[in-house]
Amino acid sequence: MLLGIVDIAPLVLLGLLAGTWGVLIGAGGGFVIVPLLLFFKQELEVFQVTGISLMAVMANGFSGAVAYWRLGRIDYKSGLAFIAAALPGSVIGAIVVNFIPRDAFQLVLGLLLLAVAIYTIFKPFRPSGGVRGNVNGMPRLIRDSLGNVYEYKIRLKAGMGITFFVGFLASMLGVGGGIFNVPAFVFLLGMPVQVATATSQFMLGIVSLGANITNLLQGDVSGYWTMIIALSGGTILGAQLGAWISRRLSSALIIRFLAIGLALVGARLVL
Repeated sequence: MLLGIVDIAPLVLLGLLAGTWGVLIGAGGGFVIVPLLLFFKQELEVFQVTGISLMAVMANGFSGAVAYWRLGRIDYKSGLAFIAAALPGSVIGAIVVNFIPRDAFQLVLGLLLLAVAIYTIFKPFRPSGGVRGNVNGMPRLIRDSLGNVYEYKIRLKAGMGITFFVGFLASMLGVGGGIFNVPAFVFLLGMPVQVATATSQFMLGIVSLGANITNLLQGDVSGYWTMIIALSGGTILGAQLGAWISRRLSSALIIRFLAIGLALVGARLVL
């Protein structure tokens, strides 16, 4: 599929917007790319939209992970365990999406995003992270390059169960996974927001790689490489911009940006 400069420029800008917002909240940007491609590229099938999006999400994931590595906010021990659980789910999701009708897909995605947005808005938020009663979790101590210290405990087994399901869901929906991972990490597992977004971003590139290999073998993105490169270029730049902005925002603001993004996209798909 060959595109002219008039077609490529909006895709790069879409990638930049999605990549910036995605890295800021650890979500990868797929939650922006998928609904907009569904709306503006109605000639594409659902599996093509999710395949194209996941390629851009993977580029954003690796670029954002480098930025957060420099900041020193990634919980590698937890992230690697969660990746091991999420990869099988992501492969299954990439296969299942081929059998879902477009209308049903949009409705399910929209309702899921709205549900997570409502939960994120009304769930009491404690900036320090931590889950009450989480005394049996694995202790973690993260000190970032700015001198901030994050001390908490993480429930690895619960997290691995959550990330397997999220890997399946995110791959099937083409949204990466961070849009679900970050609220789960913060509210259910007790990670501080800054560590949750960085760790989620670290996971995105690797987990989406499994789904992308499956999509490539199935031929889901064949003929759409110009679109993929344009979107990915934007998300790579956006990842660096989003990580830079994150250094200047409080935990509460990051959570609000996450909720707003979820709500806007979910409402648009449902309506």
